[in-house]
Amino acid sequence: MLVSILLSVMVWSSACGDDVEPDPIDDPADTSYPDAGNDAGDRDVIDDSDASDAEDDGGRRPPPDDSGDFEFDEDLALSAVIPARGPTAGNTPVRFEGSGLTSETQIFFDDEPLETRFESGQLVASTPPATSTGPVTVRAFNLEGDSVELINGYTYADPLQVESFSPSVLPTTGGIEVTARGRGFTSELAINVGERASPRVTVISDELLRFIAPPHPAGAATVELVGPDTRTRVTDALTYFNELAILSISPASGPTAGGQLVTITAEGLTDDIEVSFDGRPAMVEAVNPAAGTVQVRTPAASAAGPADLQILNGHSADFLADAYHYDDSSAPALLGISPARGDAAGGTLVSVAVRGLDAPGAELRFGGELATLLTTGPTHALVLTPPGSPGKVDVTLHQGPTLIDTLPDAFDYLPTLTLESVTPAQGSSAGGEVVELRGEGLDQVSSVDFGGVAAAFTLIDSTLLEVTTPAAAPSVVDVRVRQGQRDATLPDAYRFVGEPEIWSFYPTRGAIAGNTFVTLQGQGLEGDVALTLGGRPVTELERTGPNTLTFRTPANAVGPHDLDLRVEGLPVEAPYPFTYFNPLSTFGGASGAPVDGAVNITVLTLDGQPIAGAFVMLSTRADTPYQGRTNGFGQLTLSGPDVLGPQVITATAPTFSTVTTHQVDAENITVILSPIEPAEGEGGGGGYYPPIGVIRGEVRVTGKDSEIDGSLNVNLTRVRTSQSSMTGPTINPGLRGSIAGGEGNFQITTRTGDMALVAFCGHFDDQTETFTPLFLGIERYLFVGDGQQLEVDLECDIPLNRSLAVQLVDPIFSPDGPNTNRAIGYLDLGYEGYVRLFGDRTTLESLIRLQSFPAAEGILSDITYAVLAGSYRNGGVPYSQIALETISPWATSATSPPLVAVPRPVSPASGGLVTDGKLRLGLDGVAEPDLFYIVVRNAQGLPVWTFVVPGHERVVQLPELPDFSDLPADQRPEPYQPGTLYVVAYGLRIDDFDFDRFSYADFSSDRWAAFSVNTWQLRLSDE
Repeated sequence: MLVSILLSVMVWSSACGDDVEPDPIDDPADTSYPDAGNDAGDRDVIDDSDASDAEDDGGRRPPPDDSGDFEFDEDLALSAVIPARGPTAGNTPVRFEGSGLTSETQIFFDDEPLETRFESGQLVASTPPATSTGPVTVRAFNLEGDSVELINGYTYADPLQVESFSPSVLPTTGGIEVTARGRGFTSELAINVGERASPRVTVISDELLRFIAPPHPAGAATVELVGPDTRTRVTDALTYFNELAILSISPASGPTAGGQLVTITAEGLTDDIEVSFDGRPAMVEAVNPAAGTVQVRTPAASAAGPADLQILNGHSADFLADAYHYDDSSAPALLGISPARGDAAGGTLVSVAVRGLDAPGAELRFGGELATLLTTGPTHALVLTPPGSPGKVDVTLHQGPTLIDTLPDAFDYLPTLTLESVTPAQGSSAGGEVVELRGEGLDQVSSVDFGGVAAAFTLIDSTLLEVTTPAAAPSVVDVRVRQGQRDATLPDAYRFVGEPEIWSFYPTRGAIAGNTFVTLQGQGLEGDVALTLGGRPVTELERTGPNTLTFRTPANAVGPHDLDLRVEGLPVEAPYPFTYFNPLSTFGGASGAPVDGAVNITVLTLDGQPIAGAFVMLSTRADTPYQGRTNGFGQLTLSGPDVLGPQVITATAPTFSTVTTHQVDAENITVILSPIEPAEGEGGGGGYYPPIGVIRGEVRVTGKDSEIDGSLNVNLTRVRTSQSSMTGPTINPGLRGSIAGGEGNFQITTRTGDMALVAFCGHFDDQTETFTPLFLGIERYLFVGDGQQLEVDLECDIPLNRSLAVQLVDPIFSPDGPNTNRAIGYLDLGYEGYVRLFGDRTTLESLIRLQSFPAAEGILSDITYAVLAGSYRNGGVPYSQIALETISPWATSATSPPLVAVPRPVSPASGGLVTDGKLRLGLDGVAEPDLFYIVVRNAQGLPVWTFVVPGHERVVQLPELPDFSDLPADQRPEPYQPGTLYVVAYGLRIDDFDFDRFSYADFSSDRWAAFSVNTWQLRLSDE
């Protein structure tokens, strides 16, 4: 299947080498005569019906009949468009399901035609842009005139966009409702923040929604919106912060004059922290957010006594009453404590403003129970409270058995509030299920929420609540109970489970080599997940978000294959199959949709055989993750979420050349590598000989023309056949193609196929050695098979008395060439080929006058004129050449498009070493080409590296290839060949050319509307 013969490439490669290097226009009489051992008389005639028919009619046949019959095996039907929804911007890859769909089927969205492709039995396309949202009718037409339609078969939607979030700054605990504004919101949307799902999304309209933000670590958070057929990610959309919470202050007292250096320990500190005492700002000396401390100088106070402490930053604030005490006395005393409340279980960290606690034997008691001293100083201490009973207690300072001071009812023990378990730990996302919350102090609870969504509850006792779960999106949430200003949270305590669903996956198709990176969107994807595709397990299956799985496809056969997803062992149905296709391009080159996550590469030999184990890479960096080796079919898919847009692709293999294509935006690339070692038997005198035939006959001169100079008589006739193209190779007609005296017998060697036989009868000036054609004789509609001999007589009776002025636009002159302009005329006979006229002109002028054209009359009534012209260096390289075709035979002048600028080396200079991995090009001329086709050859003339580069590029970047040291020496590619190499650089202009759809047929001169060429030397290695 993969061993398709690239017919055009094979024929051209065999006859002309691995790439075409057409000579500038010159005299075909200079070509060599075929080897005598291959004389037409010794060759077999091709046995085919066309040749036989032509032979029966003396080698003549009429113009071809273009009519034909088309058969369709199936009735035309259209059942689905996959996917069935996409953005109004268009360019969504879709495929069409049905029957009777072929490469000739035309598809319309309403009245808008689509550019379709038929790949591996599937009709595919990219959607056109739309001016409005809503469904369209999809219509299909075949060549028989049948049509079908799928009403509302595809729906255009506003692209999912988010313009703002409010609030956008949130505490790390989450649970806050956020409003999002944008476009394209639908009721099926799920929202994820980081790796956690929002438990509730409420879509108000297609431009407004609200969601409850889940918890997230401090810092920037990415918000992902996921729907059945849409997805968008907004990076740095929300900012989470740790809420400020004062833990301690030390020392907790100081003089009323201020200036005391105190250290405040707190959570959520940032560099922009501000501190005040009773509203008086303190001077911040140092902030250490990582350590959770800030050092400040206390402001002065008007009198001794307690002062409230406040800290704040751009996101949060905290307040601690009576946290610091101003005092100028030195006698032992209790001044105050902060905080003034804590859990009855004890262990609350309390800052104490006190004098004398650092004395030997000093103690601090809460309700008569000894507190644990952590640090003490002359005026402060940090302590941990002992356990106590709920209620307020005295705080006392003791010196041994002596009571020194008392703060009555200074500390309030609060009932213990803890949350220990949620049973069961998961349930339906529809809610309404009763779960048990166990802990301590639950009789004081005022509210319960699951991820910020409030839940109804019933108090059973102080250790048990029965809670009815709310409805929520499938997600894992924290469960929280509140008691006034206090709360207890059990992180990730409950999972809302939705019915597992596959909403969509993208892409919906991939190459048969496998390794396509696929993103699957759905819900209920938690737990044990397994996935096969077409019965084969996928690779790299990962859960990348609450609603997202990613995986790589296995290799598989062409056609649709089902996804088999199992969640906790239960099957989940996919909305459509994944379709495999063969990315092989029949004529090599680029094909398919723009690159959107994958590039499918096929590597072939010149005769279409796959090259297994060829090394392929994207990018030019050695560390690119997108590199690998082709399989047994010469194919490899390089795929990932960041493989987007134009790519640089390089392929190489041991004993083969290297090919690099620059900035191609096409999902499929077929490259053809040439052998870099002469094939066995080459160079021994053998070789390829094109098929030839022989035409013999007699020429008579009967033409008369009063406009011809009477002094010129016909004394020489030259006989030849039409050429298949203006620039293609020609076969020397042989010495007997020239008739001295003008009349007589001739015999010429000719190419095979459809052609015309022509005789130029004219005057040869012995002194100037110039030939002036006067009359033309022609016999049309001939066909010559391989080895066939025809008898055809010619009558020279058509005057060659018309002229044509050719104006070259932007001719090129450069010190190193081109330095002259030249043109030659042709007659275009359609499928019979081109007749090259004598009388080409070389000049320094841009206006070139050509003579000796015939009138379009009689047997020539259907002809048009053509001209090959350009700027040359003494008839050779460098040069720029253009073909002017379909010139009216009634025209007296023709103007060329601008000549293609000639490429030249900038760095390295000719003969230099490539030292920085770059070939820098310059251009002589104005009009840049559509593309550069650059072939680097070795001393044997074999191509070692080929570059295909857009015409606007001026730098050709050589990739950083590995050294392949992991391979045996005889299996290592050798892209960097030693020694002097020879560059042939073409600048090509091709009608209706699209670089992202180039084919190897574009490298044939038959396709070139204009081109330029230059040659130089370089070295890729200093070895």
